[in-house]
Amino acid sequence: MAKTSPPLPQDDSPDQPWTIEADIIATVFDKTEAEAIDIVIWRYLKKGQTSALAWWLYEGYVPSEWVLKGVACMLEPGDVDKNRVPFELLAVSE
Repeated sequence: MAKTSPPLPQDDSPDQPWTIEADIIATVFDKTEAEAIDIVIWRYLKKGQTSALAWWLYEGYVPSEWVLKGVACMLEPGDVDKNRVPFELLAVSE
């Protein structure tokens, strides 16, 4: 009787819309995984949604410098050129 190899360990975390989008961007536009993740994080942040950033940070991903600087400008917009970063992230306590 032939032995079969044990099943590969499966990632228990379900696919998220942002992970699917990053996979598509990486494939279609020939980007690295990190580049695709950064693009998706930025797209979500531009819409005021922090879920993609939060999820990837929790998973241990460190965004690129341009994403981190963009987040910093969104959190403390001050004299930031509004043409480059026309968005603000506001912290609201409930």
